[in-house]
Amino acid sequence: MRLYETALGDFDYRISSGVPEAQDYFGQGVQMMYAFAKEDAARSFREAWKQDPECAICYWGEAWSWGSYLNGRMRSGEAPHAYAAIQRAIELANAGHGDARERALIDALSVRYVDDFNPETQATQDSAYANAMADVYAAYPDDLDIGTLYAESLFLLEPRRGTRDLEDPDVQRLHGVLEGVLSKDIRHPGACHLYIHATESTLEPQRGEACAEYLGSSIPGASHINHMPSHTWSEVGRWGDAVRANTIAWQSDLKAEYGEGFAIYPSPNLHMLRTGPQGRRSSPRPRGQRHVGLRAGLRASPDGGARVCPRLSGTGPRHGGRFPPCDVPVPLSRSATGRGRRYPGRRTPPRRGRS
Repeated sequence: MRLYETALGDFDYRISSGVPEAQDYFGQGVQMMYAFAKEDAARSFREAWKQDPECAICYWGEAWSWGSYLNGRMRSGEAPHAYAAIQRAIELANAGHGDARERALIDALSVRYVDDFNPETQATQDSAYANAMADVYAAYPDDLDIGTLYAESLFLLEPRRGTRDLEDPDVQRLHGVLEGVLSKDIRHPGACHLYIHATESTLEPQRGEACAEYLGSSIPGASHINHMPSHTWSEVGRWGDAVRANTIAWQSDLKAEYGEGFAIYPSPNLHMLRTGPQGRRSSPRPRGQRHVGLRAGLRASPDGGARVCPRLSGTGPRHGGRFPPCDVPVPLSRSATGRGRRYPGRRTPPRRGRS
């Protein structure tokens, strides 16, 4: 694992380690977690404790990265790594390594992982972790990253899909924590990422507009961060901004091939370009955007067919395993090419519903 030079943003998370390389890898891991690049984050946190083997919070970072996140629950293959990392963090913290804030985070995360992982009971441990993080947040109310971590722990207790009721006390608590962080730093990438997800599913998605203005460039080489503002733009009808966000995201996916970015969910980035931003409660998109995705996301192959070539930066099966390799033709949706038009390399369009 190396340190990215141009892909990271200005955000930094200071830790107690006196080893500069450990600090750098830890900060990189936090940015990757805020961008949902979990596997890359785990590698970065692991490199951090390799640079400083007595860095308790570095082991905490690795344990955090193996756990559940908004787009997926912890899997059986990840659980042993999470448990081993947090146990080592506890050992080092008990030996006096780390400051009070770091030891509080380690203690809170320790209730999230058990030796004998059972996905059926993980929700109980996630709830215990949220309760523990409430105490940490109460002790450090002005720490923006602790606020973000607390909000994440609350969000993981919520249903991932469906419309969120703004009168629901749990939703109000989640929004309140994130709004508290953003009121102090509107550019905080972790808080804004979560806030867009927490507001796009309500009847007031425009709440996310203020921080979405900054989020896309906050971690320049993270394609998912580039893409995220389009969730809000699509809901409020800012079609041009949505297209620009996903075009920049696809460019970051391509830069990953040269080590200048890290690709996260490249297929959805292309999908939103190919089908166009379509908010659930907004008017149809302008016709002028119809071919933007086709131009941005497809490369012409020697035989004239259209092929997608996302070369990933090692984000693992959660991000890369289900996407087509460079030599597999990708069928195009009707909305990407125009109604009833023929598709490159095909005699007839695919049947409706396939893309």
